[in-house]
Amino acid sequence: MVQAWGNLEGTWGFAKGSETFWKQHGPRLTPDGTLLLSSHFADGQYDLVAREYRLDEEAEELEEIWSCGGGSGIEVRYAGEAYRLPGGNTLLNYGPEALFREYAPDCSVAWELVWPEGSSLRRTAFPASLYDLAP
Repeated sequence: MVQAWGNLEGTWGFAKGSETFWKQHGPRLTPDGTLLLSSHFADGQYDLVAREYRLDEEAEELEEIWSCGGGSGIEVRYAGEAYRLPGGNTLLNYGPEALFREYAPDCSVAWELVWPEGSSLRRTAFPASLYDLAP
């Protein structure tokens, strides 16, 4: 293991003023070298959020630089993923709520897609452009 981040002994800490992540899912390093993941808003609060952190290797700390989705009222008990799209927006997969939302950098909702009750999303992968799928 090269690095470990989170709330366990021996992992990197969180920079002052940065929110921690809880029951995170789908962590990935962006092309800019930041860490992007989905997480519960806080311990015991199940609103799903996307969080992005700058990695300070010298201090071994994560510095939160962006968060979106808090206060939405959409509670997710498990799963979820955040993806940075080429244009700079972020797609948040709400897992068992069968909902996708695309958030702009200012956290406004660009669009959302909801499946019928009883549906659930798992891991998702996308082509570089949805237009590639057009006839």
